[in-house]
Amino acid sequence: MTASLVIEGVEAGYGGMQVLWGVDMQVDPGQTVLLLRANNAGPLTLAGTNTWILGRAGRVPADPIIVIDPGPVLGEHLASIRDAGRPAAIVLTHHHADHSEAAAALAAEFGIPIHAADPELANGTTALVEGDVIAAAGRELRV
Repeated sequence: MTASLVIEGVEAGYGGMQVLWGVDMQVDPGQTVLLLRANNAGPLTLAGTNTWILGRAGRVPADPIIVIDPGPVLGEHLASIRDAGRPAAIVLTHHHADHSEAAAALAAEFGIPIHAADPELANGTTALVEGDVIAAAGRELRV
């Protein structure tokens, strides 16, 4: 099967601070990557906090999804996450509140783990380290 999208070795930063190191991603046919933006625009969030949803094409609300950086606890934003599918796992890329605030509420609502490198944010799992694999919603994410 040929991937619909492949990115390899992405590195990025801003203001002299590197924030991504060697990120690889592959999206296979039938899978989707959805970007939701919370309505919390500000000096640091610009147009709003990005929340990423990994699911499948032709999804229905019962389909499992992975939620990356669920964002703030805003009713409309949380409803958009729920509309995308049934969360099977949460992944936090960092500890900023505008990215992680809703994680505990979603984890409790759906009885799912929170995967994070920060041990204080990881819930239902151990803190992530390089080489870990997160298996959820029919996908594997490699740290």
